[in-house]
Amino acid sequence: MNLGHGVAMRQFKLALCLLVVQGCAAPSETFKIIGSLNGLKGTGLVLQNNESDSVQPAADGKFTFSTPLQDNTRYRVTVLKQPTNPSQTCTVQNNIGAIIGSNVTDIVVNCVVNQFTVGGSVFGLGSGISLSLQTAVGDVVTVGANGPFTFPTKIDDGTSFVISISALPSNQDSQCSVIAGNGKINNANATSTVVTCLQPAKAYYQLDGQPTQWNDYVTADSAGGASVSATSCSPASFDLSATASYKSCIHAGERRTVLIPGVTSCKDWSITDSASAFDWTCDATTDPQNIQFVSMGLKAGVGLRDLIDYSTTPNPTWKKTHIDAANVDGSHLQTSDTQWWNNPMQLLDGNPPASWTSGTIYIVNALQLANYDLSVHSADKIAFVVSSASSAYQLTHPCDRSGAILTAAKQNFLWIEGAINDSCTTGINASSAISLFQTQFSVVNHVVIDVMQEGDGIVLTQSNNNLLRDIHIGSVHGTGIVTNSSLGNIVD
Repeated sequence: MNLGHGVAMRQFKLALCLLVVQGCAAPSETFKIIGSLNGLKGTGLVLQNNESDSVQPAADGKFTFSTPLQDNTRYRVTVLKQPTNPSQTCTVQNNIGAIIGSNVTDIVVNCVVNQFTVGGSVFGLGSGISLSLQTAVGDVVTVGANGPFTFPTKIDDGTSFVISISALPSNQDSQCSVIAGNGKINNANATSTVVTCLQPAKAYYQLDGQPTQWNDYVTADSAGGASVSATSCSPASFDLSATASYKSCIHAGERRTVLIPGVTSCKDWSITDSASAFDWTCDATTDPQNIQFVSMGLKAGVGLRDLIDYSTTPNPTWKKTHIDAANVDGSHLQTSDTQWWNNPMQLLDGNPPASWTSGTIYIVNALQLANYDLSVHSADKIAFVVSSASSAYQLTHPCDRSGAILTAAKQNFLWIEGAINDSCTTGINASSAISLFQTQFSVVNHVVIDVMQEGDGIVLTQSNNNLLRDIHIGSVHGTGIVTNSSLGNIVD
């Protein structure tokens, strides 16, 4: 009997039985990864377990990963994508561990909305001047210098804000406005609001460090302009030939400028003055950081008379004028109302003053029977203005003497304007309404001569480089405009 063979068979059968038993055993039990979500307001949150299994909960409450794990398997829950609209930061508590015979249920995801600052930049605020800004919820910041500003309180992403000025600058000449003050936080600090403070319009040219006044002239360069620190025009420096003209000098009185701080492009910007008196052009090259508008001269049909306030006593004064700047996007800026010139004014009563004073604006504000000779004392830089072209405001020949109704001789830089007539049917008629003799770089602007019974309208004799602009000649017995031995004059 072979006992070894029997033992071997029993061992084989036992091994086979064990193999069969193991292969037929029930599978191991699996468990779920479950968590809770708090504070979700945005969309797009993605959670991930072990860098593979993902879940996208859409609201607060329970969430479960789709793939269960076997006992003793490790898990690690992380945030794959943070929510947006509004942006949030979500953090996971109890996110790492191992399965121990039951579902995992203590994972907690807390989400908070991200917060950002509200601010912008201030431009044009003068030295030593401050202003206060506020938001609609009462957050306040005081700004004492140009540059960036930030409100102290952060606000949630997606929140709308409104910035306004709560306290105006201490310098009342500064007018500050908010551009793009309404906005909404969009996953970043808000910095696009601009507060621009405009200073009143000022003289474009300086002579000897002083701003130019109405009757000042500066010498034009070869391009027809002049530097801001210009040279005073001197008629004696010009060769009185066809190459010289009124444009050889620039009437600085009509050149004002206003700066738009923090704006670098002229595109879509325009300005008007409250008197509607000037044509303006934009300059973005002189200062790359700030555009400026420059008045190039009075509009057609507008006169010095339109810049004068006749209601003040005892003499008229300059009107207070402001600038309105506008962008096509609806942004609007404004300067304060100020007087742009300092020339004194004197109301004429029919009698010439004891002396004509350089730089003074002389005004006829009535129907006045008089003749005036501006050449007494030969003062330069005089303006003579009849306040209106209507019949109620005019200088009329008194029918008692010959010569011109208004005379200037050997003078420069005059400004003459208004209605001048000779309607005398008896007595002595005037030889002309205006006579200029050896007068240079002067303006005869918006002069209305309805009637000259015997004489001429305007007579220039040996008078060079003058501008006759917007002249209206009616029933004149003689010639409307006469030039005798005069060069370089412009009739516009």
